[in-house]
Amino acid sequence: MTVPAARLVVMPRYVERFACTASACGSTCCAGWRIDVDRASYDRLRDAMNRSEESRAAIEPRVAPAPEPSPEPHRHALVVLREDGACTFLAGDNLCSLQQRLGEGALPDVCSSYPREVRVVRDRAEITATPSCPEVARQLLLHGDANDLVPAPVERLPRAAPRAAIDAGAPPWLASVHRVRAAMSAILGERRVSLLARLAALGCAAQETRPWFHRGALPEAPGQLERVFARYGAISTLQALERELGDIGDRADLSAGVVMSFLGDIPKSPQSALRPLLIGIAAAYAERDGVTRIDAIYQAYQARRRRWTERHAAEIDGYFTNWALHYVAKEWYVVEHDLVDFAIRLFVRVAVLRFLLLSHPGLDEADGLPDAADRVRALDAAVVDVVQRYSRDVEHDRSAIGTLDARVRARSPSIAHAMFMLNV
Repeated sequence: MTVPAARLVVMPRYVERFACTASACGSTCCAGWRIDVDRASYDRLRDAMNRSEESRAAIEPRVAPAPEPSPEPHRHALVVLREDGACTFLAGDNLCSLQQRLGEGALPDVCSSYPREVRVVRDRAEITATPSCPEVARQLLLHGDANDLVPAPVERLPRAAPRAAIDAGAPPWLASVHRVRAAMSAILGERRVSLLARLAALGCAAQETRPWFHRGALPEAPGQLERVFARYGAISTLQALERELGDIGDRADLSAGVVMSFLGDIPKSPQSALRPLLIGIAAAYAERDGVTRIDAIYQAYQARRRRWTERHAAEIDGYFTNWALHYVAKEWYVVEHDLVDFAIRLFVRVAVLRFLLLSHPGLDEADGLPDAADRVRALDAAVVDVVQRYSRDVEHDRSAIGTLDARVRARSPSIAHAMFMLNV
């Protein structure tokens, strides 16, 4: 365990409830990406190989030195992949032959830890998990209390090194991470108004803090940041924002440009999880609606969106509330220059995910079902599929959405412009 002196360990309920579905998983984590072997795990495998010729024959051809020496101990070697991109330790029953032979302790840190991750702020360790695992996506998206924090035993900490850590004595921009996330989460968690209004409030609060809360800034006056977020998070403010947003309408030139550019950048890699979904969405619009041009696809999407949100706005808001709370907890704002940049990134991702959900071919048949429960089951399955595929591509290859971020910054230089994307 590589987390030093963590006196408090917490995890959200979706992590507490998570249990690997193993051979029943429909999207194995043992295929589709590079599998690094850390130095300590490599040494354990080498010891196992030295114990018998049988073990050597089972392990040695499947582990190779890293192509280039790396100073990072977690990239000491690589698991050899099959031609189809799957791990060579993946057996016919969809289980790991290395774990079956030597036990969980023999796995590389990345395999032992996935889908869990840990981040440390001073003496508090936070366990999260990536929804690139479909079971994590299910637990995260389909339960209203998914992001509630609960104490976790130290034994639940994953073996892999923390993804991020902030020590005592960090500058104000970093040291405020608990305060900022709590303020953001308080707004996002106010479910009495639409998610659109809550995201807009978060954006307004971010804009107001921009002059004095950013990377390199001096400490602000005590309680100043909390007062700003509390004002925008007040139910009266949120309700007023909701009324105002209902009057601004849709800027198709901004909204369509964002989501359509993502649809147009279909990943080339056959290992991409998003590729078949994006191809299926484009084909469905062409076959079902007879449209292929970007503006026509967007109009067809808007009609589809209205039908679903008129009947199931609460469910759709619930999915993306859970996802947004997860994003704030897991993707720390500190990588940005200020909170406006962070809010715009959040808006982009919610817009793209909502477009992918409501365009999902799996909703075609469900659209006409008379039973609301049947439609909700179809929505549940579609949102888990969308978020899992998106996370698998984007969380493990940031370039997959980096181009889109750049386009948004060019098109939407201000938070006011970026808010139009929330109407997607």
